[in-house]
Amino acid sequence: METADTVDADGTPSVGASGPVARALVLVVLSCGLVSRVADGIAHESAAYVPFVLVLYAVPFWYASGRGRALLVRHRGTLLAAQAVLTYLPFAIFGDGWVGGASGLLGALVLLLVPGRPGWLLFAGLAVLEPVLWLAVGLPYQPALNAGCWVTIAFLITALSGFALNRLVDLDETLATARSRLVADAVDRQKLAAVEHLRTRIVQRLANLSERAGDVVGSTDADRLRSGLAAAGKLAREAAADSRRLLLALPDPTPVRLRPTGGPTIVEPRLAYLVTAAVTVLFGLQTVLNVAAPAAGVHHPPSAVVIVVLAVLAVVVLTLLHLDLDGSARRPRGWPLTLLLQGVLLAVLYQVAGATALALLGTLAASVLVSSRHPARWAILVAVVAIMPVLTFAHPPGDETTLPREVRWCIYVVAIQLTASLLIYGLSRFTVAALEVERASHQVAALAAREEQTRLARDVHDTLGLGLSTIALKTDLAVELLDISPDRARWEAVQVMRLATTVASDAVALGTGAVVLDLRHELASARATLEAAGVRVETDVEMSDDTTHGAAVLAAVLREAVTNVIRHSRARSCVIRLVERGPDVLLEVTNDGAQEARREPGTGLRNMEERLRPLGGRLTTTAGSDGVYSLAATLPATLPATMTPLVRR
Repeated sequence: METADTVDADGTPSVGASGPVARALVLVVLSCGLVSRVADGIAHESAAYVPFVLVLYAVPFWYASGRGRALLVRHRGTLLAAQAVLTYLPFAIFGDGWVGGASGLLGALVLLLVPGRPGWLLFAGLAVLEPVLWLAVGLPYQPALNAGCWVTIAFLITALSGFALNRLVDLDETLATARSRLVADAVDRQKLAAVEHLRTRIVQRLANLSERAGDVVGSTDADRLRSGLAAAGKLAREAAADSRRLLLALPDPTPVRLRPTGGPTIVEPRLAYLVTAAVTVLFGLQTVLNVAAPAAGVHHPPSAVVIVVLAVLAVVVLTLLHLDLDGSARRPRGWPLTLLLQGVLLAVLYQVAGATALALLGTLAASVLVSSRHPARWAILVAVVAIMPVLTFAHPPGDETTLPREVRWCIYVVAIQLTASLLIYGLSRFTVAALEVERASHQVAALAAREEQTRLARDVHDTLGLGLSTIALKTDLAVELLDISPDRARWEAVQVMRLATTVASDAVALGTGAVVLDLRHELASARATLEAAGVRVETDVEMSDDTTHGAAVLAAVLREAVTNVIRHSRARSCVIRLVERGPDVLLEVTNDGAQEARREPGTGLRNMEERLRPLGGRLTTTAGSDGVYSLAATLPATLPATMTPLVRR
């Protein structure tokens, strides 16, 4: 297979993308359809039917224009009822002199305005009603088999193509809707999984831990006190380990398939493929019927019918091959030769069946438009349109023998071929665009899910790590104090209970992203935690009373920094500084007793950098040979206009 560009060689975007080009395509196809209905391939006693045709196209043109769509949707019941009256009243007025296929406009509007299964069921009812009505008023021509199939095929092509091409224009809205729904769904799945993990693995352990600490407070048995505190410390360490394993517990970020809702329709690639293939096959079927059951006065030998059937089958297969219905943006290998073969087959059809076989000529133009990326490909479409009158006059169909009839037939056939060419081309782009919508939406949703996973894992690591480590330290301290000061040990157990409740509340809030850290509270908590671990703490804080969004980021950085001091060092002293230095605010945490193996950046440091970067902040670390480790987080005191300032002077 050969890769095809997504942008045409002349610099214009392919019609695979919705927008002005797609809207213009729909309007051109509608206009050509209107011309073909006015000219019509069936003889009429008068032109009285023309005003009815013009009125029938009013609402379809309105919908395709994209203007006043909300009003149209709001009054869709009234408009569909009016369109139905205008569609079926001419059957009573003109009988078999009405225009075949015009009812398809109503079918397209039903599919566009009635969402989901009800719309398709109503459409199916209209499709069944179409041949029944024609049989009741009389078929437009003979033989009955050809005419009966033709009115049904014309209805289906008009309806399905009108639905599909308008959906092409709507893909911008569909893409935005699909993305937002998929993103919300993917993010919600991650949040729900995180909430469940935190509930079962963290909150439940903390509840058990608090219960054990409570037993310790009320007990006078030293052995029971010791075992209870040891069990509480073990639970805290297990909970801390589980918090670090959150990312492994979250579901695959690939988004699940969306269930239909009452919102805008999300076009499925399978539906787009079926519509495109169905319209192409219907054109081929009508060509076969024109030869197998020809109009009165025309006869084709059985051998000609066999040739036509085989040739039509080959042309349909080649057309579907060229149309890139798998959305791979690849052209078939040797596509120039397959296009040439398609042209030869159409020439054979014309020699065997005459102008009645020209219905498939539009497939060649559509195949060229899709396969070629050269600007000259549009000349092929012009050539197809220009050659139609020549071929028609050279080999007129059936009873179109008078000059006025041949002229009218030429207008009809030219309009039909232009419609078919642009229609099949547009439908193929519709299929590709639908696939692009699905792929792009799933990619965006998967990315959002991964970002949510990262956020949840980072927040759990940063928010719960210090609390769980502090609980473990306090239980260890309480065990050591049992023989020295039982009352102090019980007091530490009470602190463990309170801290477990606080950490459990944070764990519940983390699943919804509702945790907001307070910098002043974290400064006080940092001192208390470090002192509980036996670390001497010095603080140098110069912070304005009015702190905002950036302070919460510094609070998270401070919490993680203190966690690292406790977990990754044997610190005896720690200095915490929070000062304004020039245009920046500096948070610095310096401790001794740093372990050599922990001087490389870990998850916590990466999390801090990720929090600081969006606010224009930076993180630096230094490790001295004497075991002194320093972490400095800097944020601009005055942020860009798009951000909230950290400190207001």
